[in-house]
Amino acid sequence: MEGEAPTWTIGPHRPSFLRQAPDIWLRRRLLGFFMRRAIVDLYAQTILGVAWVIIRPLIMVVGATLVVGSVLGVSTHPVPILLFTLTSFSAWMVFERGLVYGTKSIVRNRNILKQFYFPRVIMHVATIGPALVEGGVVLICALVAAGYFAFIAGTWDLHIGWYSLLVVPSVVLLLLLMLGLSMVTSVLNSYARDTQYSIRYFSSALLLTTPVFYPVAAVPEKWHVVMWLNPLTPMLEMFRWAMFHVHEPRWEFVALAVGTTLLTFAFGLWVFIKWEASALDAR
Repeated sequence: MEGEAPTWTIGPHRPSFLRQAPDIWLRRRLLGFFMRRAIVDLYAQTILGVAWVIIRPLIMVVGATLVVGSVLGVSTHPVPILLFTLTSFSAWMVFERGLVYGTKSIVRNRNILKQFYFPRVIMHVATIGPALVEGGVVLICALVAAGYFAFIAGTWDLHIGWYSLLVVPSVVLLLLLMLGLSMVTSVLNSYARDTQYSIRYFSSALLLTTPVFYPVAAVPEKWHVVMWLNPLTPMLEMFRWAMFHVHEPRWEFVALAVGTTLLTFAFGLWVFIKWEASALDAR
């Protein structure tokens, strides 16, 4: 009725990305701080320190090259198998290491998150830092190998063209898919630490079923469609096509992977923003 005082109703806080967006932009410099912190913490309190950045992937690459090339006899022609493996593994590490680090983001930063308020999504996005560092180190090794095979050994022809630019969208898609998945697993890990252990087994199984150490062409043809439905397959094939210009990816599956990745990222962002506050209080 006219003249009555307005009634105020206090409702539950409903966080959303759009409401946090101005605050995220205002505190964007925290992204660099958390990236540096995550990178420094990579191999803290280890004897070999940063040497693990090279040692761990080198063990995987050498082992995969021997098993896939020599034991199983899988051909990566015309690309030398060592170059193929280094290049593929650099992209895989961006996804896999980011997923592992992202899963532990809330737990690892719980103390600082409880002392200061800022959009926690900044802290989580910073997990791309260590993933890019480790993947970048392997990619540098791949570029050195490419120079050797192209200019010294003469066993491979270097190709550079417009398709080389597809390296960027390939890595961006890997990062978005990793962030979408890890936003969900980081919340779950706050309630059940089994999550971070399960992720390691999951990623190991995924490594075997994703064409990282072998091309899709090496798989029996009846399994090709199943392989391509894995969103990581089009991303890796596009990455390798940009680097080698062989085995052009199937673009219809690339488009499907883009849609799947964007939906996964949107869902992960929604889950993280909605539950990160309660996940922070979980023990």
